Amino acid sequence: MSYSSEIYSSSSYRKIFGDAPRSGRVGLVSSSSPSRLHSAGYRSSHRTYGSPSVMSSATFRRTAAPGRVFSSMPESVMDLTQSTAVTNELKIIRTNEKEQLQGLNDRFVSFIEKVHNLEQQNKVLEAEVTLLRQRNSEPSRLHELYEQEIRELRARVEELTHEKSQMHLDCVQMNETLERVREKLEEETRLREEAENTLKGYRKDVDDATLARLELEKKVESLLDEIAFLRKVHEEELQELQASLQATQVSVEMDMSKPDLAAALKDIRAQYENLSARNQVQAEEWYRSKFVSVTEAAARNQDAIKHSKEELSEYRRQVQARTLEIEALRGHNEALERQIAEMEDRHNNEIGEMQVSDSELKVEKDGVSDSESKVDSGVPEVPVPPDDTPEVLNKALSGLSSRWKNWWVRGILTLAMISFFFFIIYLGPMVLMMIVLCVQIKCFQEIITIGYSVYHSYHLPWFRTLSWYFLLCVNYFFYGETVTDYFFTLVQREEPLRILSKYHRFISFALYLTGFCMFVLSLVKKHYRLQFYMFGWTHVTLLIVVTQSHLIIHNLFEGMIWFIVPISCVICNDIMAYMFGFFFGRTPLIKLSPKKTWEGFIGGFFSTIVFGIMLSYVMAGYRYFVCPVEFNNDSNSFQVDCEPSDLFQLQDYALPSILESVTGWTTVRLYPFQIHSIALSSFASIVGPFGGFFASGFKRAFKIKDFANTIPGHGGIMDRFDCQYLMATFVNVYIASFIRGPNPSKVIQQLLALRADQQLHIFNSLKAHLTEKGLLPALEEAAA
Repeated sequence: MSYSSEIYSSSSYRKIFGDAPRSGRVGLVSSSSPSRLHSAGYRSSHRTYGSPSVMSSATFRRTAAPGRVFSSMPESVMDLTQSTAVTNELKIIRTNEKEQLQGLNDRFVSFIEKVHNLEQQNKVLEAEVTLLRQRNSEPSRLHELYEQEIRELRARVEELTHEKSQMHLDCVQMNETLERVREKLEEETRLREEAENTLKGYRKDVDDATLARLELEKKVESLLDEIAFLRKVHEEELQELQASLQATQVSVEMDMSKPDLAAALKDIRAQYENLSARNQVQAEEWYRSKFVSVTEAAARNQDAIKHSKEELSEYRRQVQARTLEIEALRGHNEALERQIAEMEDRHNNEIGEMQVSDSELKVEKDGVSDSESKVDSGVPEVPVPPDDTPEVLNKALSGLSSRWKNWWVRGILTLAMISFFFFIIYLGPMVLMMIVLCVQIKCFQEIITIGYSVYHSYHLPWFRTLSWYFLLCVNYFFYGETVTDYFFTLVQREEPLRILSKYHRFISFALYLTGFCMFVLSLVKKHYRLQFYMFGWTHVTLLIVVTQSHLIIHNLFEGMIWFIVPISCVICNDIMAYMFGFFFGRTPLIKLSPKKTWEGFIGGFFSTIVFGIMLSYVMAGYRYFVCPVEFNNDSNSFQVDCEPSDLFQLQDYALPSILESVTGWTTVRLYPFQIHSIALSSFASIVGPFGGFFASGFKRAFKIKDFANTIPGHGGIMDRFDCQYLMATFVNVYIASFIRGPNPSKVIQQLLALRADQQLHIFNSLKAHLTEKGLLPALEEAAA
């Protein structure tokens, strides 16, 4: 708060009456009551305490009038009442001045105390500065601390190195132990197999012994029956002999008066012994003869059984031979039926063409020159390209039938294409992208060539030129977007590329409009409908070919495994479906493609599932295949190096109870990508073939066998990639739906393209959002 210097430089008398010499103004003031003057002075004094400068001016204005009255009146006539009022006014003013001085003194004291406090703080700061200077002047111990820390870290590194070497030795020992255990396991497995084989032999011997025992038991039972029979016969004979002896004894007693009993008993005993011996000999002879007859009958039956088995095996071989002959004849019959059907189709087409020619001749004869009737009457046939199978293969396979010759040609060329596929994978992602671009151009050329071959007789202007121009425009649009997304830093670094990237879509639209205007200018009277057919032909071809190849390259940037596994699954399904259909195919699958069978479709499905799981397990362990393909701005080249995500880390999965009961395993260790490969393989084997069916319908519509004859036994490039394009769309949609999350790098690229004030606004908004969530303080503490 500031105060005016008038308080200290002028007296109270001067404030009230003013300075006579400097006061030049004379005026008359009406008299006022003392009470009024007193109240005015009182109010002015209180205002002065709040603001001294205001007080001085107000007091001067309100007290100057009396002073001017006194100076203008004579001293003898001065009113005593007025002098008393002035005296009282002066007293009041002095009292107020004392109070003002006391307040000023108090404020001055407080100011002095503040000065003392500031001086003390200055002394403290000076002491701190002195201390800091002394510290800076002393030698620093940071070097020693750093050296000590470095020594400790080196000691720790040595310990870790020693531990690493020790762990390496332990690992080597464990590997050796594992190898020994593995060898022991193999030895035990071999011994177990030998024991199982021996046990099988023993089981056969036991079975033979059991059969022999059963035969012997049957023989023993028969012998026991015979013994019981002989015993019964013997007992009956004994009874008869006893009866006869009794009769003889009676007759002897009657004839002889004195019989010799001892001699009679001896004779009877001798007779019994002789009879028993004869009976025993007869029984033994009968047993021997019976045994010999039974043995002979068993040998005869065994020979008959052996002969019957030989006849049965011979009949089985004959049945198998007849079955194979029937199958071969059936396949030959089907081939003949297919040939007959193809010949019928060809003849029908020729008849249709002749009818068309006849109708055209009639139209020409009648003077009708409407050329659009050609489109309504039928589709001209595309000339079939000649067979360009290498002469070496033709000579080597000249002795085979056309069916097996086609099988060998397709097999050899398939192995060659697979080898080439492995080679371009080895060359890296850039070569793969160039190959995809070349395949796209070749497929487009094959489809456009079909259209040109069909309608070339109409002499349509600019058809092929506009088709290739639209291909250039669409490729510029799609691949320009890709370059902007994945090469953002390179684009921003080069000024021409940055301008092209900024106005990329406008340039693409301008190029397309140019082609559109060229098409409109090329319209010819009486060919409007046909030209619009070809315009739609070109755009559908671009949609099928260029868009899908663009998606294939996007899949490649996600990681080479997303490019290789889907393509390999389609290749595997194509090969295995052909193999199963060739050897086991009997039931046609679809009329569009008569050679496709249900056996091949089902066999290809299961083979593709197994192949996809195995290939995914092999590739998921290599960073070269699983890491995204990124552009390195420092080296201006592609790099494939990263820390694999959880999708490519081995994890334990619990098996369902059904599989656990079958396999005996509770868990299985898999890569999560292997589960995704089942979905990819299922699509490649179930939905993927419909791309081939679509292509078959397209070829049948134009009465051609293949799109081209680029690859012997396979047709054109489009014939091999008709299923791949459908697969590329599925993989891109699958990644976007189930795999890929928000991409921070693209967000950062978009932020870097904004102005500085927009970037600052986004930074402040993000900072406020993180602060509200309580994340920013934690990050700051972690950084500290």
